[in-house]
Amino acid sequence: MKIDDEFLIFLFSYNQPRRPKLIENLLAGRKTVSTLFWGMRYRLLDYCGVFSKFKEFSIMSKVHKLEKSGYLRRSKDNKHLLLTKLGLDRQKNLIDNYYLPKHLDVYQKYNVAKFSKRFLLAVQIVSEYSFHNKQYFPLQMNILEYNLIKNWFKNNKKTDFILKMHRLLYNFADSLDNQRAIQFATALTGHKRIALTNEQQKSQLNVTSLQLYFMQLDLFSELIIFIKANQDYNFLYPLLSDLNIQLMGNASFDTFKLLIKGNSINKIAHIKHIKTNTVKEHLLNAAISLPKTAFPYSLFLNNETIKFFKHNLKGNVDEWSFVTIKQTHISFFDFRLYQIFRSKH
Repeated sequence: MKIDDEFLIFLFSYNQPRRPKLIENLLAGRKTVSTLFWGMRYRLLDYCGVFSKFKEFSIMSKVHKLEKSGYLRRSKDNKHLLLTKLGLDRQKNLIDNYYLPKHLDVYQKYNVAKFSKRFLLAVQIVSEYSFHNKQYFPLQMNILEYNLIKNWFKNNKKTDFILKMHRLLYNFADSLDNQRAIQFATALTGHKRIALTNEQQKSQLNVTSLQLYFMQLDLFSELIIFIKANQDYNFLYPLLSDLNIQLMGNASFDTFKLLIKGNSINKIAHIKHIKTNTVKEHLLNAAISLPKTAFPYSLFLNNETIKFFKHNLKGNVDEWSFVTIKQTHISFFDFRLYQIFRSKH
């Protein structure tokens, strides 16, 4: 996937120094505590893993190019980058002229790419079936996914699902603006009809490969929302099975579930046969990923600890350093958890 300079401009700030390698790790879906924490602080957390399916993903050469072109500058420590005035002006000019994804919150809950492949194959199969045609080449996907769609078809073919699918396609397209309705229609393969290739869609929409990718993510994210919001489309619910994902990662989610059941950090480590530090990392990931009210901060941050932090840590959370309180009774886990707590709205 070719990354546009215009997109990278949106990932940097004029006021907040940001580490380009950390942004790269975030986009690639490398979910370390540091990556997720700073992704949250940069307000880029919803972009986590958006390029995880692309091998050898990197933005560093593009970032260096933007720096040489005068759009980015080095911070005092030489490790972070900020937008220059030129870069900020370009960012402002791009706001209404560059397509950015609008439903990344859905992307963080569901495997949208997998759903899109399932849905497109389902549409093709229903279309060919409605014309009593068995001689066609189905869209390619792995055998497990193909069998899921095959079983879905067997369970529904004796119902009125052809009419239901027609209604869904019509009603969903009708809910979109003209440009996106055309994009949706031209993405479908059916009887005597082949979907446009990505290159053809790019030309039709006059967008880059990256913008088209974002448009496709949004389109099928909206379709997931549309299907789940209406019981009339529950015949498609099997296509949504096993698509749920966790921003925090499965291991962290399992650890968090053990915590809310009343287990201590040491007990969780014993149950999962992992180190206590690993348990703490999982819990920090959970705190970053969850709404403020969903994580039990009071289990670890009592009134005395919070009072200590308020007295010793002032100003911008980004600039706090554990070194300043390292010789006290406070652990790094407590320090990072309080940073997360203060970062949540």
